Amino acid sequence: MELNSLRYFVCVANYLSFSRAAEHLYISQPALSYHISNLEKELGVSLFIREKRHIALTEAGKILLEEADQVCSHVDAAFQRVAQLTEASANTLRFGFVELLITPCFNHFISPFLLQNPQFHGVTERCSNLHLLDELLLKNSYDFVFSRKFLCDLYRDPKQLATRTVMRDCVSIIVPSSYPCSQYKSIRDLSPLSEYKLLMLDQSVAGDCYDPCFKTLLSAHGYFSAPHDCAVRNMDDLMGQVAAGRGFSIVPFYHTIPLSYHGAKLIRLEGDDVPNADIVLAWNHSSMTPSKEQFLSFINTHFQQPFEIS
Repeated sequence: MELNSLRYFVCVANYLSFSRAAEHLYISQPALSYHISNLEKELGVSLFIREKRHIALTEAGKILLEEADQVCSHVDAAFQRVAQLTEASANTLRFGFVELLITPCFNHFISPFLLQNPQFHGVTERCSNLHLLDELLLKNSYDFVFSRKFLCDLYRDPKQLATRTVMRDCVSIIVPSSYPCSQYKSIRDLSPLSEYKLLMLDQSVAGDCYDPCFKTLLSAHGYFSAPHDCAVRNMDDLMGQVAAGRGFSIVPFYHTIPLSYHGAKLIRLEGDDVPNADIVLAWNHSSMTPSKEQFLSFINTHFQQPFEIS
């Protein structure tokens, strides 16, 4: 039994007219009669009492109408839900973020896009396994990933993934205001800090943000890891401990994360070997969708140059 046969039967039963039902269904009356006859043969009963000027439902026809009407309604509702799900999926963009980038990137790029394009939905998720960056994008686990340039340079296959710098930033150190170097705006030599404790985010929190780049960088700039260096569970604790004078830290930001603790100061780390901490947008250019193209068009239109926070 075909669903269309049930729909045709319901329409004829509601109109009690083959001609009016055929007109409503946009099919010929002989074709409609053929479908109804086949349905009656399949069921082995007559569904209509046919007379010259009118038709009526048989008892079997009345029973079938009650059930078929519900079946068609349930199927229509199911189709509608599937269509809504498909539409929602097509209009959903999935964003992955390196640690600490969710807030600045959502505020500056994603939120304005969603406000301008309310038909789209954004799903955000922290992305800590950057060594799987290619795989995550190639398997469409994310549509886009916001990362740091030095991390993309480490883990991105340029043949597979495209990137675009969207925001300027740089590596810096956070020191207590009591440290002599806190008066500087930038610093190159970290050897004077060797007597102090180095505080760093635990790798389970920071993902690939620090190792292997930053500890190598510290050594290159004259700082040699001491036994009392320690890992901190989150950025608030790290800033709080620095402000309390318990040590200093190196972080992949200067502009993008506000320093909200009195007693601590950000100092730019300079040097040719300092990693490029600009924020980049990465995506799989071989798997484009209309929603991805629209987001990229928004970025290219509104941010022709990388955004800079003064």
